[in-house]
Order: sequence, then structure tokens, then C-alpha cells
Amino acid sequence: MYREETAAGRAAARAEGGRTTELDRLLVSLQLTDSAFPSGFYTLSHGLEGFAQAGAVDAGSLPALLHDLLRHGVGPADATALALAHRAAAAEDWETVAAVDTRLHATKLNREMRQAATRTGR
Repeated sequence: MYREETAAGRAAARAEGGRTTELDRLLVSLQLTDSAFPSGFYTLSHGLEGFAQAGAVDAGSLPALLHDLLRHGVGPADATALALAHRAAAAEDWETVAAVDTRLHATKLNREMRQAATRTGR
């Protein structure tokens, strides 16, 4: 679970005896799926809600879909850009940070994906 993969999450889990609570599960679920939750992550679902609304994915096929989205979409684009931008920011190389952002923006082929990427957290 995501919460347990962060330093704060691990500390909180240890304080609770290593258990993940139902509230933890609910909050992670809201963070990823609820458009009213203030994280803005819903807009970056990479089309998951569209697959669900179209009936193109069910509980059995969801793991394979997530694998494909992460392996072929988020990994090579967003995660790579994050690593490059982080490295450049640590070196205070703001030109490279801007260049990475420009290239990542160019990988978002449709308007909805470009808008989602620029409005997260707003």
C-alpha cells in the first residue's frame, strides 16, 4: 500500500502496531479516485475512469491494465521526467528543469492529458 512506502507512512504504521487501518485504505482510495479530494490526482488517472465507465475493465483485468499503464506510460514518461527534473533541481539547473518540463508536456498527445498534467494540485 502506498502509505507504507513513504517514510511518514512507515512511521505511522509502526505507531499503530504495523497495521494499515480501514481509514488509511479509504484515504488512499479517495486520493486516487475522488475528484473532490484536494490532491487533484483524479485528473491524472491516465484514463482509468474511462475504461471503467466503458466497462472495458473489471476486477480481474485491472492488474494487467495498471501494469501496462505504468510500464508503458507513466514509467517512461512521467517517472523519467521526475528523476531528470529532480537531479537538475538538486544542481540548481533551472534551464534543464524547464527543458524536461517542455519535453514531458510534448509527450501528452491529447489536450485532456496536457491539461491534467498542468492543473494537478490547483
